[in-house]
Amino acid sequence: MSDSCNPTPLSSGGGGTPAACTTATCPLSNLAVRVTHEVTGAPIVGADVMVAGLGSKPTNAQGWAIWEKINPGTYDVRARKKGHVPDPGERFGLNVPPNTSVTTEIKLVLLELHMHVDNDRDGTVNDDWDKNDKWEAGVGKKGAVILCNNDDDDSDKKMDWENEILDTDADIPDIAPLYLRKKPAGRAFPAGWKAILSVSHQDKIRIFDKHAAGGKEIIGPNKGNSFDITDLSPDEHRFGMEGTQYPDAAFDGKITLTLKLLDNAGTEIHTEAAIVRVSPWIMFHHACPTTRIYVVATADNATFRTALTAAIGGLPLQVASEATYGTDRWMQDAMEPGFASLPKTGAAETRNTPATLRTYNDRSAMGWGQIDKYAKDELLGPDYGFTQATAPGLGESLDSFGNLECSPPFKHGGTGRDYKFGRIIYGGGGRVIHLKVRQFLASQKVQEPFEIDTDWLIVGHVDEVMSFLPLPAAPKGFKVMTASPKMALDIVKAAPDATKLLQGILLTGGTTQAEIDGAYPLTTAGVIKGDAAFQAVQATVQGKIDGIKGTMKNKLDLLDSDFIDLPVLFKEDGGRYVAYTPGIVNMLVITKTPSSLVLCVPKPFGPIVGGGCKFEAKVRSQLNFPGITIAFIDDFTTYHMLFGEIHCGTNSQRKPPADRWWWDLDWV
Repeated sequence: MSDSCNPTPLSSGGGGTPAACTTATCPLSNLAVRVTHEVTGAPIVGADVMVAGLGSKPTNAQGWAIWEKINPGTYDVRARKKGHVPDPGERFGLNVPPNTSVTTEIKLVLLELHMHVDNDRDGTVNDDWDKNDKWEAGVGKKGAVILCNNDDDDSDKKMDWENEILDTDADIPDIAPLYLRKKPAGRAFPAGWKAILSVSHQDKIRIFDKHAAGGKEIIGPNKGNSFDITDLSPDEHRFGMEGTQYPDAAFDGKITLTLKLLDNAGTEIHTEAAIVRVSPWIMFHHACPTTRIYVVATADNATFRTALTAAIGGLPLQVASEATYGTDRWMQDAMEPGFASLPKTGAAETRNTPATLRTYNDRSAMGWGQIDKYAKDELLGPDYGFTQATAPGLGESLDSFGNLECSPPFKHGGTGRDYKFGRIIYGGGGRVIHLKVRQFLASQKVQEPFEIDTDWLIVGHVDEVMSFLPLPAAPKGFKVMTASPKMALDIVKAAPDATKLLQGILLTGGTTQAEIDGAYPLTTAGVIKGDAAFQAVQATVQGKIDGIKGTMKNKLDLLDSDFIDLPVLFKEDGGRYVAYTPGIVNMLVITKTPSSLVLCVPKPFGPIVGGGCKFEAKVRSQLNFPGITIAFIDDFTTYHMLFGEIHCGTNSQRKPPADRWWWDLDWV
């Protein structure tokens, strides 16, 4: 051979066949090896091509590895790339004659294993996997959701997440899908390859080895944060996921899943991530249709329950037994019904699972009673969940859930934020609800809670001074009913001095008229007109309520016209205040439809003029809207004298909305 022989080199551009050597007497040759994808035919860049006796080269952008001016002969060619099979791809005994340019092709295929979740939130897993590594709220955005599986589908009186088994078929709708899919299907991974699935928060999620009844925990509180998948022969692995708690101050609800594919030497072939988010707990509001009423049976409230049954018009009345729960009649204070949502196929309402939040207060330890146990003992069951913000303890009166309300949905004109599930309101001030409860409510994000000042009240609950009235025709879709001692006092002042108040009260439970007169001595308009201190109390309380209105105007984007005043007189006791006449706003709002309401209102026993109660007449005129029925119910001896009213003594189960989803809110 002559070093001066220079055959025309192979072309490395364009991806076409390299040009042949054109020097007839040149004994040297050229060899070009192209590595392509077995299925698509696309060039594989960066593959390592080895030619025996010539060494190795990486493939270029067109998939070529080229040797020029080589000795003719027979060559063994191998090509390999991490994660591809066969490993290596081979061409044995490739003949390279003198003075020629020889091309050959080796086909490889990338072996892939990917996580597939319901990242578009329609109830089924998606084919794409490369957009799973971020979670975004908003219509059309990506991010899978899992449900805190806190109902009891196997009826063992334990929340389903408390065990590591998918107990029954009934539990499957609460389990979000996680599929691992091999690509291309049907190709075998080399011996010794494995995948490792891991999570960022093993105590917040449980992953089951199958998305079916009998599935067992492979990752979670009992099994750790990772699982080795050594059998890669199936084209698809179907796992299931559940949440074990709602978001809280230390947990934003987001959990990162990581999948690693390793070869038989432990070399990492591929890594990817998927973020899932636990659905928040969402509190009901009065615009949600009422489906059931709860009340405690006590020795003195049989007549009250009869009147309540008549007023609610065929809705189920679920009665807690005094034999079980004692005389603790404050059903509202024990629990707060709500729900959580998981994307599912089928009817929209199947996406929602009711779940009740239990009060922080351990009422029996505080000497109040047993009704705080009702939510778990009586309501937890198939498709009905239970939760608590923290372990029960000794709290404040403000920790009772008469101190928790939620506005109907609205859009805030100032911030532009659309509160499709309303905003939560709770009372505070010098006394506050437990930090863990406040943090829990705030961490759900969807209803962005805020505080109003109720510390000046003896009991300190928001339901003593306000309630929400759904009104589809109103500018905001609702109005806020507020207690007005000024209105009440104006009505009294307009009445003749001899006008009686607090007359005709039903005496129950051994209560005597003398006891009522002793506790409520101001029983005529004249006495009230002559009592400057009592009138000063009304002015003070009105100032406090006006302050609450100011806060709500700001937080709920309200105007003066969005409030409806209702007459309530207050009294002072030990520097704090409580309703003197029954607290009208402390009512039970029953929503048959958004435009058909029944208001179970504490009978106010206001001044009687011309045979009628002036407070009742004012309530009827203030609430004279189409579709509203008002039922005045005497709760004086059964609730009012104990510093509570109808709302305090009842609770309501409601139907979650099926036309809106929390993950569509772009601000959560």
